[in-house]
Amino acid sequence: MITWEDLGYICLHFIYLSFVSIAIGIAFGFMSAFLSKSFKTIKDNPSREIILIFVLAYLSYMLSEEL
Repeated sequence: MITWEDLGYICLHFIYLSFVSIAIGIAFGFMSAFLSKSFKTIKDNPSREIILIFVLAYLSYMLSEEL
C-alpha cells in the first residue's frame, strides 16, 4: 500500500527529474547554438550543422534518460 510519505517522495522525484531534464536540454541547446555560430566550418556546411544538432539533441536525451 502506498503511504502519504511515498506519494510525496514520488511527486518530489518527478518534479526534480522534470527540472533537471529541462536544464540539460537548455544547456545542450545553448551549446549547439554556440558551436554552430562559432565555427566557420560548421556554419558554411549545412549538413555538418544538421548532424551537430541531431547529435547534441540525442546526447541530451541520453543524459536525461540516465537520471
